[in-house]
Order: sequence, then structure tokens, then C-alpha cells
Amino acid sequence: MRKGRFLSLAMCFFCLYGLAVAQGKLDHLKKWEGRYPTYNKGQGNFFRLPEIERPLRKLLSKEDFYHLTKGHKKESPIEVFANTLKVDVCGAGDCAGCCRNALLRIDLKTGNMQVTFYDAGQVLRQYDKK
Repeated sequence: MRKGRFLSLAMCFFCLYGLAVAQGKLDHLKKWEGRYPTYNKGQGNFFRLPEIERPLRKLLSKEDFYHLTKGHKKESPIEVFANTLKVDVCGAGDCAGCCRNALLRIDLKTGNMQVTFYDAGQVLRQYDKK
């Protein structure tokens, strides 16, 4: 009888663990969809979340980290497509429209991040964290 209970509990644990893994490491970040990364009053700053800030600080130079997280003049609402979160910011300088853009993509299942800096459609730098 004890073995049966143990097996039942073990099966429940593995099922729940499987569901948690299937949802993804960063699935909770989907709640940011439609919000701005830094311009939300009372919502906090997306880039200050530990699961975002720590890997970005390791991945990027100080200048690139600043440009992505603070040194921009425009930002788009955060978007989520399937299991990918997208943050797009614009450094809009003297040019019409957006120049010196930065794009952050996060795979919500694996936690992999990709940051691309581009100007007038030309990729300047790209960083990948796997």
C-alpha cells in the first residue's frame, strides 16, 4: 500500500514538474505584454528585473547596456509572439524617424537573449546569450 501511495505522489510530482518546464523559465514575463519597458508609472522598470538585468549586464558593454535600458528617446510596447518576448527602443537622434535602434528578444522557454543594435536598417552589433 505504501509503495502505491509513493508511486502516486511521484507521478503527480513529475506531472507538475513537466507542466512547469513546459511553461518556460520566464513565462511570467508575458504579463509585460503591451506595457512600456521604462515609461510605465507604477509598473516598475522591465530592465531592472533581476532575470533581465543580470544577464544583460554580463552580455553587453556598459555603453550598450545604457543605450538599451536608459539612453533611448522612444520605446514601443513590449510584444510577445508565441514564446518570444520583444522589446524595441529607439535612440532617435537628428534623423527623421528612428535611428540607432536596439532590439531585445528573449526566448521565454529557454531564457536565451539576443540584442541587436542597428542604425538605418544596418546591423551594427549583435549579442547572443544562450
